[in-house]
Amino acid sequence: MLNSKQRKYLTKMAHDIKSEVRIGKNGINDNVIEAAEENIKKNELLKVKVFKDAATDKQEASKILSRRLNAEVVRIIGNKIILFRQKESNSRYHLPS
Repeated sequence: MLNSKQRKYLTKMAHDIKSEVRIGKNGINDNVIEAAEENIKKNELLKVKVFKDAATDKQEASKILSRRLNAEVVRIIGNKIILFRQKESNSRYHLPS
């Protein structure tokens, strides 16, 4: 679990990341999970945009994605969800304690 310092650090790091994964009216389907898995595996930090007409709301989407991706929800800001899953080795993010 992330503490408040770690969440703040990761939120700051996610500021310049573009939302590569988008959730729309089709909700969270296999394509969304695949894209999210590929992105978080490569980058560790993932920003997901949830459109207003999405089949699931951002709270529910964050729970589903964190469970399916085995990732931590860093923060939900507006219509964006920030997720983090640290690599076991060679992590690019050095979390404060």
